[in-house]
Amino acid sequence: LAACARVAEELGQPLLRWRTIHLQTHRAIAAGRFDDVERLAVEGLHLGEAIGQPDARAFLTGSLGLVRILQGRPEDAAELLSPAVQRFPVMWYAAALAWARAEEGRVDEAAAMLADLRADLAAGLARDYLRLASLCALTRTAHRLADTAAAHDLHGLLLPHGAGMAVAQNVWIGPVPPDLALLETVLGRYAAADEPFATAVDIQDRIGARG
Repeated sequence: LAACARVAEELGQPLLRWRTIHLQTHRAIAAGRFDDVERLAVEGLHLGEAIGQPDARAFLTGSLGLVRILQGRPEDAAELLSPAVQRFPVMWYAAALAWARAEEGRVDEAAAMLADLRADLAAGLARDYLRLASLCALTRTAHRLADTAAAHDLHGLLLPHGAGMAVAQNVWIGPVPPDLALLETVLGRYAAADEPFATAVDIQDRIGARG
């Protein structure tokens, strides 16, 4: 990544530098370097706006919204994500906002959002590169709400991706197994949660992921 940034500067290509920042942000989330995420997200926003990228703010919102939740600051996450839901009609932002609301303890609001998004999934929506990240955010919402009906549906949707890694361009959610394990606990299948939890620990230890 450092070499990518250097080459972008040498070529005088700000677009390549902007893309490199996304990858650096992605890696910083995985590594748990949240201060670096903050710096890179702002740098990416300023550079993206300077070169006329219409989705520059979307990238900032995605990465910082996730980090705010992981930092235990769901109210700040919701403040970032709420306008993005209206401005960028992608399921990830709505799913992340539902997760933030659930973490805030705004149970009724989070439950209503989860129900709406489940209906969208049933209609076949969100079959894009953000689908897996969105499913993981909805899983964490269902877990926080102890919603067994949603957990049952989400388990079926996540199971085919049980060996996968949920990522986006500058957002790192991580391996899918812990999300499957969370759903097993909501469904009361505690013994079935042991293996995916252990698998997740092994994967993240091996790749140096602390986020």
